[in-house]
Parts: sequence; C-alpha cells; structure tokens
Amino acid sequence: MTATFMTAVLVVIVGGGYYCASHSIAKHLPGHVYEYTSVSDNQNAYMTFADNGDQVIVTPDKDTALKTSNSASDFQKIYKENAKSGKWNYKAQGNKLTISKLQDNKVSLWQYNGMLA
Repeated sequence: MTATFMTAVLVVIVGGGYYCASHSIAKHLPGHVYEYTSVSDNQNAYMTFADNGDQVIVTPDKDTALKTSNSASDFQKIYKENAKSGKWNYKAQGNKLTISKLQDNKVSLWQYNGMLA
C-alpha cells in the first residue's frame, strides 16, 4: 500500500469519527452527569440531564448530581427542590448545547458551540 492511500484512509477515519462526535451531542446527554470546570480551574458545576424531556439540574455539589442520575424519581424530586431558585432546561442539536435558567420571569442563556461527544 502506498503512503498516499494510507493517508487517505486515515483522513477518512479521523474525519468520520470527528463528524460523528460533533453531531451526536443530543444522543449522549440524556440520563448522564457531566462536570463543567471554569476556565480558571477554580469552580466546578455538575449537570445532570433528564432521561426524557429538556430538564437539567445544575449544581456545584457532586454528590447531589450523582444522586439525581440514580432514577427518574430522584431526578424529579431534586429538580423540584431546586426549582425554587430557578428552573433549568436545555436544548442539544448537532454540536451545540444551550442551557437556560428561568428565574423571577427572567431567562438566562448559555450556549456551548463545537462540543464533541
């Protein structure tokens, strides 16, 4: 096999893997917990995404985040408890994730572009 052929095969494999990883974020979020670390590495947030629907729990407490992923009833219980300080929702499409918080009839949005799953 020639080096050109091997390079072409490698480009197709890496390119295909990147394409799949960059267009499947919506499939990988439901029912999972992810850790977000600030740019300065001094703060962490944990996000637990509901198995069904568009709800997400955002908390600085790792134990709470892990507990919410145990079952749908645990998730809903903690989501309702945390809703007093605002309701969190998300939308994932392609390689973009948008998280919103509704609090006191005001919406805050955070958008993450170029995510890989």
